[in-house]
Amino acid sequence: MGSSDKRALEQRLTLLLVHLLKWKYQPARRGRSWQAILESQRESAAYMLKDNSTLKPQLGQMLHHAYAKACMNAAREMGIEQDVLPRKCPWEMSKILDEGFYPD
Repeated sequence: MGSSDKRALEQRLTLLLVHLLKWKYQPARRGRSWQAILESQRESAAYMLKDNSTLKPQLGQMLHHAYAKACMNAAREMGIEQDVLPRKCPWEMSKILDEGFYPD
């Protein structure tokens, strides 16, 4: 599998992490659209991982890059300083992809 698959998965993880951060830090704004985005990105990421086993060994690095981008995007969307968010991703990949996980 090529670098385009890696980029596509990293983009899905980034969007997923943006919405997990917004879910956690803006509880009053939670809604069905955010939940739908979380569900669809989880489904797509899981499908990509199942279909492309060569991506699995790269997950740690992809998560690191995706989280850095997600913090920047989420902070901008929420109108907060990026340093309010944890420097390191607070969730393990298994939680991020768990369809029943929504951070408090």
